[in-house]
Amino acid sequence: MRLHVETSGNGPALALLHGWGLHGGIWQSIRGALARHFTLHIIDLPGHGYSKHIEAASLAGMAHAVVASLPERFHLCGWSLGGQVAMHVTAYSPARVEKLVLVSSTPSFIQRADWAPAMAPGVLEDFAARLKTDYRKTLLNFLRLQVLKDAHADAHALSLFHELCEMLFARGEPHPVALSDGLSILRDSDLRDVVTRIDHAALVVHGDRDTLIPRLAGDWLAQNLVDAHYLPLQRCGHVPFLSHPARFVAAVVEFLETP
Repeated sequence: MRLHVETSGNGPALALLHGWGLHGGIWQSIRGALARHFTLHIIDLPGHGYSKHIEAASLAGMAHAVVASLPERFHLCGWSLGGQVAMHVTAYSPARVEKLVLVSSTPSFIQRADWAPAMAPGVLEDFAARLKTDYRKTLLNFLRLQVLKDAHADAHALSLFHELCEMLFARGEPHPVALSDGLSILRDSDLRDVVTRIDHAALVVHGDRDTLIPRLAGDWLAQNLVDAHYLPLQRCGHVPFLSHPARFVAAVVEFLETP
């Protein structure tokens, strides 16, 4: 299956993958700045935005659909769940990927016996249960978590929250099954072994106030990827490309354009 992809700009191909519950419009505020350097391929993941849902969706299925929708070679940038998809693509289709950018991402979204920097399983289970009764309210609560501590000031956090809310349904209703499947992927995926096999140059971007994916997860990625470059951001939560756009764009451009 081919996903909905919006293409713009000039230069080397750069694919952008969004997170759970949203769509490619999340990148709109930095699209123009990046398009001056790259040909952007902004993807709606399966069941999100304008892309159809994949039955029995899995991380591997998402990754396969992404690869099938892109040119032969590309840089790959993934945020949150999109970062997990990007890791899977890079590990299992290594010849297709030039460089990798991981934004507020993690090898394991939930805590495990040997993995502490993550969300408690019960919190994710609560989200899954609430999806069945009021998925709109659940999505809004999820967005609120993403910017709770993501601010230079409270007014800035509120502005970011409103920006995310305006984007949420801009491309219609996300497929309810896709939302449930996405939470299952976040619950089940543990990519720590996969990460250690990725030898591509990778930029890891993570905020110190991320309430969904603790900064220690970003530290772990930076330490365990073979060729990692780390950009830890201060006073930054889960959406650094919205809260710190100039810093984010400059870092991505410099990283991808450096031989």
